Amino acid sequence: MLKKNLFFALFLIIASCQGTGSSYDPIVDGVKDQAYYNTLAYCQQLSQQRGYMNADTKTSAVVGAGAGAIFGAILGGDLAGAAVGSAVGSGIGAGSQAMQTKEEKKYIIVRCLRSRGYNVIM
Repeated sequence: MLKKNLFFALFLIIASCQGTGSSYDPIVDGVKDQAYYNTLAYCQQLSQQRGYMNADTKTSAVVGAGAGAIFGAILGGDLAGAAVGSAVGSGIGAGSQAMQTKEEKKYIIVRCLRSRGYNVIM
């Protein structure tokens, strides 16, 4: 049961971030004409290749689970405390990495636009 709850919590965390980084429309110094929007659409599509459930997210979830299990065992003094700590730590680890991935997606869009000659401010 705990395992199902953990995966459900991870799913909710990841799903809440899904697509937000790839829909980023930065501020540019210049005209936003049809050519810009075509390039932006390409760059946004390119950023989608960086998925939220990547190796970094999985690693952060595992590290968080381990740290949470140790912390939970110390505070709770039993296996149940370790299990709860593991679930919480895993969710925090995966969630924080998902937020970082969101920022990486924005950065991909910015780099893509800059490499195509657009003066991206932010």
